[in-house]
This record gives sequence, structure tokens and C-alpha cells, in this order.
Amino acid sequence: MLVLLCLFVSAKSFQHSEIYGSVEELGYYYVEVHVGTPPITQTVIVDTGSTVTAFPCVGCTNCGSHMDIYFDYRNSNTSRVVTCHEGVHCSSCHNDKCGYSQGYAEGSSIAGYLVEDYFGFGNNQEVRFVFGCHTKETNMFRSQKADGIMGLGFTRRNKGTLVDALYENEIVSTDVLGLCLGKTDGFMTVGGFNSSNHLEPIKWVPMHENPFYSLTVSDIKVGGVSLEVDNQDTIIDSGTTFAYLSTSSFNAFSSEFYEYCSDPSSCIGEVQNIASENCFRLNGTLDKFMESFPVISLVVDGTSIEWLPQNYLVNWPEFPNVYCVGVYRNYGRQNVLGAVFMRGQDVVIDRGTERIGFAHSECSLEELHGSSRRLQLQDEKIHKTAYFGLLLSVLILAVGILKLSRSNIRPNSILVN
Repeated sequence: MLVLLCLFVSAKSFQHSEIYGSVEELGYYYVEVHVGTPPITQTVIVDTGSTVTAFPCVGCTNCGSHMDIYFDYRNSNTSRVVTCHEGVHCSSCHNDKCGYSQGYAEGSSIAGYLVEDYFGFGNNQEVRFVFGCHTKETNMFRSQKADGIMGLGFTRRNKGTLVDALYENEIVSTDVLGLCLGKTDGFMTVGGFNSSNHLEPIKWVPMHENPFYSLTVSDIKVGGVSLEVDNQDTIIDSGTTFAYLSTSSFNAFSSEFYEYCSDPSSCIGEVQNIASENCFRLNGTLDKFMESFPVISLVVDGTSIEWLPQNYLVNWPEFPNVYCVGVYRNYGRQNVLGAVFMRGQDVVIDRGTERIGFAHSECSLEELHGSSRRLQLQDEKIHKTAYFGLLLSVLILAVGILKLSRSNIRPNSILVN
């Protein structure tokens, strides 16, 4: 358990949970939640880029094989199905069950009906909460090992997120969400943030709702050299694996990055071509190797947020000594900064004052405890298909994002196993 929580508020209480997962092996980060009475465990991907929390329920004939048994609301003493006439937005109505559906840019979708029950995460106080019961999953939702997804974004509809429920029921006294993603694992806090693991003072920048957690990036620098990009809307999205820059920003970034690497003393290591992607083979010690790559800086409202090489360079399990840059072209005007950008930082979303804080931090559970309690999937080698699946997802997501300006599908998430 996390015992070193230093909160920035004099809160009545806070809620926290360990996070499991990684960019390289799973392609996502997830938490365990406890649902119903008696409670059963479900695993859900932490996703700041959506608002729906949902997982498969008994009766789903189009759902995949996941970590846990399907939830059965009939076995819970405190469950009820949400009806179509409660003021909650319903995507459909069948037999007076309030239905939901959600599409994702990389081609996945989920659909089902809404249920209300007691819901908690970690060893925390439970709250009455409306969530979705899948009756249908497609594409990556079927193949991922995590049961479902936990949307943590803002919502304009009459069904809030778990953050909303905890705050509105006064279980936490501040409308704050903190996510600290390590190279592996991490932790989530609602109602405060953990400053004991920060390696620097937290940097606060203004955010706006778009309806996601968004920043206006006024410049991007590579090794201190400005790319002179225009002010660009940038989404912070924990449910997306990589970082995606707008076409103009990506072109400038790629040109400057490889210009920096053209110096023989920079980006040391032989260039490797993997699935049409330029990567670098480790040369010398890992520290010296990382130090030879440029720091990427995002400037927001005059504040520089540094993205370090050890976080943007991705090391695939199938190629243990090869590192690839986790930045791709969006083919649109918007930037999407996923888990590869967030890891190694405590990202604190202060929803009440509409600002986001960033602080380089020790986030991995191994760094906090000395050991990691990551869930083992018995004999399954969960990472074996991750690399090739992730590369395919990059291409799929890029095509999907092209359509965002003409649809209501959000630019999220690469949910891969």
C-alpha cells in the first residue's frame, strides 16, 4: 500500500490505488476495482480521454476472455439496472434498460446497458456509481487482458465518472485526480496527490475542456531548439499508448530530431529499422545512451514541461537492446499525448481550478516498495503479441484520427495485448 501520501490540501480524505501495466508489455495501465455486494474484482484501463466506465457482464456473447469472470448484477444485493426515464443520457432503450455505446478511433467499440451499484478501487470507501455492462465488444476490447475501461475525463452528460461520484458524495473534498505512471506500474489518487515521490517542484499550467483534459502548447523544443509551431490544442490521454503530433508539428519534430542525431556524439547507437520505424540499438551503458538523446520540451503558458529520453524511448520486449521513439504523426491539427508522455511524471489534474500539474517523479511500485505486485497471467506470455499489435495500432489510430473532425468518436485508445 502507498504509505507516503502528502496531500496539497487539508482534505477530509483521499482515495488511492495501485496501478499496474506498462507501455512496452501491455500498452496500457489498469487498476483493480471492487463492484457489488459481495464485491467482485474487475480490472479497468485508466483513461483520461473518455468518460465511460464499463466491463463485460454475464450474458455477453460478443466479449473476449479477460482477467476476471464477467460481472453478474443479479448476484449483487445492491445492484439495479438504470431505466430509460431517470434523466440519464441513454444511447438506446430496450425493455426499459438504459443503453450506452462508445466508439474509439482505432476501431474498437463497446455497447451494453447501465447498472448502478457500490463501486470502489484499492482499499477505499465505496460509492454508489453508474457504470456500463458490456453486451458487445469489438476488436481490441475483445483481445485485451484487462476486463474493461475506466473513463476519468470530464463529462457533460448526466452520468459522471468515478471522480465525480467521489467528489459529489463528499468522500473526497477536492476535485483532483493524480496519475503517476512508472516504467512499470504506478498509482492513482483522487482528492489529492502524492508529493513525497516528486523529484522537482510541480509545474502548473492552465487547461481547458475540449471535452478532454487539454492544453494549448505554444512551442515544442528538441534539444533546446524551437520548432516554432503555432498554438496547438493538446490532449492528455492516459488511455492512448503513444504520443501523436499534428502533421505540421510532427514534420518539424522529425526533421529537428534527426538533425540533432546527425552529430556523431548524439543518439549513440546503430540505427535499426523495425517495421519501417527508425530505432537505436543500445551502445555502452544505459545512462550514457539516454544522455545522448535530446530532451523534448513542451511550452505551455510560458512554462516548459520536459519530456526525458528515458520516457519517450520505447524498449520492446522482443528487441531488448533496441529503443524506438514513441512519437507518431497524427495527420490532423491536434496533438494527443498518451501514456508514453505521462510516464515518469506525476500528472495532477485539478479539475476544480482547471489546471494540470507536472512533476518528474518516482512512480513505479518497485521504486516505492522495493517490489512490484503486478498481476501474473499464469502461463500466458502477455507481451509476445504486444509489439506487433502496437505497431498495427499506430497505423489504425492515425487513420481513425483523420475522421475526428467529422465524427463524435474520440482520439483514444490503443488497448492492446
